[in-house]
Amino acid sequence: EIIINGKKYSNISSGNLTISNNKVYVNGNLIENLNNREEKNIKIEIYGDKNFISIDCCENIKINGNVYNIKLTNGTITCNEVRNDVTITNGDIKANKIFGKCNVINGDIKCLN
Repeated sequence: EIIINGKKYSNISSGNLTISNNKVYVNGNLIENLNNREEKNIKIEIYGDKNFISIDCCENIKINGNVYNIKLTNGTITCNEVRNDVTITNGDIKANKIFGKCNVINGDIKCLN
């Protein structure tokens, strides 16, 4: 299950998640255009593991599971485990365990345990 600004998407928990130019894609298919919503700060909550997430801008992402590859331009990631590569231009990574490579240009990497 993926929740974006309070709206639940129960049928898209698997696959690659991309949010670019306020449009939400799963496996390359457009599922939501966020331009029509009043919320300006995108908040994402994901239940389960994700192989790949690419997001250009959000306030924060909370992943109740493990992350394998994430590319985030602006925002903060909170997750259980980082299993592979995470790259953030502006923001923080907060994880219980980090096994992969993390690259943050402007921000912090914090191990929660």
